[in-house]
Amino acid sequence: MSPAGAEAGAVQALEQAGLVAVVRARSAADAVEVSEALADGGVRAIEVAFTTPDAAEAIATLAERLAGRAVVGAGTVVSRSQADEAIAGAAAFLVSPGVDADVVGHVRAAGHAILPGVATPTEVMAAARHGLRALKLFPGSLGGPDHLRALRGPFPGVRFMPTGGVSLASIPAWFGAGAFAVGIGERLAPPLIHDDEHRAAVAAAARELVDAVDGCRAALAPAGAAR
Repeated sequence: MSPAGAEAGAVQALEQAGLVAVVRARSAADAVEVSEALADGGVRAIEVAFTTPDAAEAIATLAERLAGRAVVGAGTVVSRSQADEAIAGAAAFLVSPGVDADVVGHVRAAGHAILPGVATPTEVMAAARHGLRALKLFPGSLGGPDHLRALRGPFPGVRFMPTGGVSLASIPAWFGAGAFAVGIGERLAPPLIHDDEHRAAVAAAARELVDAVDGCRAALAPAGAAR
């Protein structure tokens, strides 16, 4: 698949999900357990950060276990070697905290999708030079929904997924500002599951966020649009 085709497919999957859970766990096993609890709560896109030990192992396991329920990708990818591990582990998409020309070029040459993080117009332009049209706005807390709205003015052809600082209360503002999806980390995904009661609580919190995202997008959809 071409880089543009891979990006389009990943963006479509993330847009359909609406909410991307960013999992930073203590181990691959913990990442799997947390991610399964999130999927039980209706989360349809999961990003396992490479700050998790043996992240590629967790991604490969989840890609198999959650097939048909959630799309699984790799986050905090900052090197070629991590990118190769993520791709070998069947990551459906890769996310990086910033625009590294070497990493971006390597991933796209391999025919896979990557959404690097941007915070400024200069960084958006740097990403656009690589042909990227879908980016992570990071950290979202830096400027909030107003910052996203401002960036969309000069870059109408670029789509943004804010991550960092997204909360239940701010979800309507983010989608109102034009986000195609939102990423939520520690507010949604704990580093481990303590017990069955905790797992149920994580799933319930996930369901609340998923319902908020779905409800917000339905309210913003044009009249007569499919929901």
